[in-house]
Order: sequence, then C-alpha cells, then structure tokens
Amino acid sequence: MSGMRETETTLREGRILLNDNQRRRLAVKGKALGHKALRGLATIVTPDTIPHWHRELVARKWDFSNLQKRIGRPRVREEIVRLVVQMANWTTFLRDHWEVLAAVDFTTIEVWTRDGLAAFHILVVRRLSTRRVEIAGVTPHPESL
Repeated sequence: MSGMRETETTLREGRILLNDNQRRRLAVKGKALGHKALRGLATIVTPDTIPHWHRELVARKWDFSNLQKRIGRPRVREEIVRLVVQMANWTTFLRDHWEVLAAVDFTTIEVWTRDGLAAFHILVVRRLSTRRVEIAGVTPHPESL
C-alpha cells in the first residue's frame, strides 16, 4: 500500500482501505470535531475509529522502543541519595523554608499543527505550601531556550 497515491482508495472484503496519510488527515479533522459530532457524520468508518487512529499516531510518534537499551531511570549517585534523606529528616530545614519550596517538572501535550503532530513541552511549578500550580512556560522547542 506504500505505493498508493494519496487520492487512491482500495476496497478489500467490502471495506475501504486508507493509507497512513489519509488516516492522518481524517484523524486531525475528527479530533477537531469531537466524538459527538462524528457520530452524526462518520459514514465510512465508525465514530470510534477516527479517535483510535489519532491515539495510534500519537503512540507511534513516541515509540522509541528500538532505541531503548535499559529499563528504568539511571541510578542516582549515593551522595545525592544521602543528602536527600538528610534533608527529609532535617525538619528545621523544611519548616524554615516551607513557604518558598516548590516542585518543578516538565510534561508534554500532543498538538496537531499544519505540519503534523507536534509535542509542546510545558514547564509546571507547584508551590508546596499552597499546592498552587503554575504554568511557567510552553514551547515546542525546549532545547532552543
């Protein structure tokens, strides 16, 4: 099917077979419409098929299993482990700094752009004393900051 042109469709056993590009285009349009609207519009596929294609495309984009050598996170140096345990047991430190302590992390969200599926990286900060969460930044290119 890789030699099939974008506009060609194939019938097999009464089913229309679409190529990857055609499924991607339908997934983008279907994601924008939402499941409820698809129930009234989708005639060549079931309403659940188009969101399924979207999830498949996102999963395929992030499948780096062939590059993975080890399972799990790299080991933390023993010196750092000792310091973290010391700080966790050091209650005066936590009490004295509780108002300014924060947890910081990155997360990603997949966004359909005109160039295809793009990962946007989000820097999230949570103040521990109030549990307030703030978005500190969003970018598709964190390496350029």
